[in-house]
Amino acid sequence: MVILNDKMVENWIKKEWEKSKEEVKDPKKALDRLQELYDKGDLEGAKAYLNQCKFDKNNYSEKERKRIGEIYYWKELIDNNILKVNKSKEKPEIFLPGANRKISNFSKELGNVLSKKRILFFRGDLMEISEIGKIKRPDGEVIEKGFISVSDNPSRFVSLVENYINPVRWIKVGSEWKKVEKSMSSSNAKEVLNSPQFQNNMPIIDRIFKSPFPIIYNGELTFPKKGYDPRFFSWLPFDSPDIELTDMSLEKAKKIIFYIYKEFVFQDKKDFTNAVANLLTPFIRGLFSSFSTRTPVFIFMANRERAGKDYCASIPGIVFEGQAIEEPPISSGEKNNNSNEELRKKLLSAFKQGRKRFHSANNKGLINNAIFESVVTSTTYSDRELGKNKIISFDNEMDFSLSGNIGMKLTPDLANRSKFINLFLDIEDANKRNFENPNLHHWIYSNRRKVLSALYSLVRNWFEKGKPKGTLPFASFPEWAEICGGIMEAAGFDNPCEGSEKGFVLSLDSETEEMKKLFELMYDKKPEEWIKKKDIINTIVNDSDDDMFSYINWDSKSDQTKFGIKLDKFIGRFLSNIRLTVKDSSVRASRREYKFTKESAEKDKTKIFGDEFQELMNEKDNKSSYNPKNNQKSGNLGSFGNHPPVTCENRILKNKREGGTGDQGYQGYQLKYKIIKDISKFALPQEIKEQIDSGELIYNSEYDDLFKTLEKEGYIIQLGKKTQNAQQN
Repeated sequence: MVILNDKMVENWIKKEWEKSKEEVKDPKKALDRLQELYDKGDLEGAKAYLNQCKFDKNNYSEKERKRIGEIYYWKELIDNNILKVNKSKEKPEIFLPGANRKISNFSKELGNVLSKKRILFFRGDLMEISEIGKIKRPDGEVIEKGFISVSDNPSRFVSLVENYINPVRWIKVGSEWKKVEKSMSSSNAKEVLNSPQFQNNMPIIDRIFKSPFPIIYNGELTFPKKGYDPRFFSWLPFDSPDIELTDMSLEKAKKIIFYIYKEFVFQDKKDFTNAVANLLTPFIRGLFSSFSTRTPVFIFMANRERAGKDYCASIPGIVFEGQAIEEPPISSGEKNNNSNEELRKKLLSAFKQGRKRFHSANNKGLINNAIFESVVTSTTYSDRELGKNKIISFDNEMDFSLSGNIGMKLTPDLANRSKFINLFLDIEDANKRNFENPNLHHWIYSNRRKVLSALYSLVRNWFEKGKPKGTLPFASFPEWAEICGGIMEAAGFDNPCEGSEKGFVLSLDSETEEMKKLFELMYDKKPEEWIKKKDIINTIVNDSDDDMFSYINWDSKSDQTKFGIKLDKFIGRFLSNIRLTVKDSSVRASRREYKFTKESAEKDKTKIFGDEFQELMNEKDNKSSYNPKNNQKSGNLGSFGNHPPVTCENRILKNKREGGTGDQGYQGYQLKYKIIKDISKFALPQEIKEQIDSGELIYNSEYDDLFKTLEKEGYIIQLGKKTQNAQQN
């Protein structure tokens, strides 16, 4: 819209009032008409319209008089060729197909225009035109961005193209031919969408990335571009998070990973290792020989409800997609969910939308699904399109995971294609747990860029070390074993391909209250003793209330077996502060020895996360611990452990090599930076903000990445002043 000031308006009211010809009853509509003609690029039409205007000054309010002044100002700008049409905003005219116009010529010309807009793409797997839009659930909730077929909706195509072209045709009015605007017909739209002339002009697209990740391209690490990237035939949303710190240190990256997982009740160290591998796997797809290289199924299992299995399984979804999408169970414990036909429909829909993650939550019973077992190892997925006699194929770039509580069972084939993350919660009331970060998912979402930077630090460390291969194989997924195993070993983590350690018995936990009474009875009668199943049965029969296990016929061998299975479900559980343990779970059930004890379970986190956990996560005597409550604004990682500040890293390393403790490397040295550009626009920690007014910043190793970024971008320069009694950071 043309912008005016009040003086201009009043001058033109006085000057042009008596020159008007045709009365205009609504000045606002007149202004809207002028804007419409201008937007179309029709300045001659606007000029002709202005020449017809006439105003009666007695019929208008003060507000309308101002609008009349605006109208005359338009006229002055047009008459003196001051107002020009922005040619870049003009929509080209394209003649619709008709008697003297082939559909192929129209399709090619339309394709030439739309190919530059990057709004429509050709999918070779479906042989159709698609756009990228918001995928919604039946209730209207937006769940993610994905492919939406335009070929299946020609009516949308008709109106969509009119945002970029003016479709026109000639019509005869009396003895003259006149050019008029006209929408293409639905039949024309279908023909265009299926024509090779149009399809060949559209950019080819194979995949949607939800967040950036490293790709080895021409021997170097690179990232996909936001928007369309012809190198990878990909689309990365413009609002996707950036990897903000490409030079993040390995130590800081591991701090972030430890922080994410440190409050989960992993059964042993192997489970933590596999959880890290689960987070890393989607991020390293660009390092494989193909985006469709297959990876293991990650299965999250827990000994009971509320252990956090799906909360843990959701972390990759939040990091890479900004949300955690869960699918219903596929196990036989849920009605109809184990149907191959139902899963086929879900998978076909997911592949058509371009999804990259499939997580089936809360499975119970047996998972025995031929479709699922096939898709997790196949590099392509083919199926008949619903409602059509047409086979379609997709590159399989999807990561799969499952979760289930006690009692979930797998076929041998699926178990051998999986990596397990076991969670073991041994307290009676899961709701009484206190967490340092009770809303971990929100923290992860708010710090997606930082988490992505941490994962990239692991990859960069591996790449700079010459891309060492993992030392352990995984026959079903050899390339994943080499690359994921290599990255984790290079960073100091365990290899995820190590054999699983002895796990706990998993089955259905539905009789907690009754078992609680049994725990109390057995500890009263047989405390801290190794006893067999027959001893437990005798105690129940002779010393319990008649109501306890009244539905079991103790004379029946079958019922005794069922009781043994129920008993094994509670191995390791705490009820009334009493824990059931087993001496050797590998022996036959009839020979097992049990003990009801009040011994404490192992709580040593270093046995789960390794010795490095103690070094990185020990928060004793650390006032700036890694707590999101302390760092909500800046996203600052805080400090882990009691490490001295690395104010001069080379001096510290040199001193250590010479046999010292490293302390001499920073004593009496204070590194300073001079501020040469405004840094207030950055999200700065409070202690950094407080130094801005002085014009200098004192280096703090806690924010090493921030200092590197500011120095690299030319916002600060190093002064490096020595002081005699520099205070340690």
